[in-house]
Amino acid sequence: MYHIACVCIHNSCQSQMAEGWLNHFSKLFGKVNIQSYSGGILTQPIHPYVIEVMKESKIDVSHHRVKSLFTVPIDRLTHMITV
Repeated sequence: MYHIACVCIHNSCQSQMAEGWLNHFSKLFGKVNIQSYSGGILTQPIHPYVIEVMKESKIDVSHHRVKSLFTVPIDRLTHMITV
């Protein structure tokens, strides 16, 4: 099991998209068990274009919520991606 955190400053765009893609690939390939998280330092609302662009790829991130980096379970992480 891979626990991957995608981290950026605001958690409003790139890290949300990266979390969505990682979850998508985990479901798509099934054999790769991924739990992804995203977080930011200075959180802001998710940019509406993120939801729109991800929808074009059939990935629904409309249920994602903005999270602080400090809510990511750091002790479980196997990888951290900064964007």
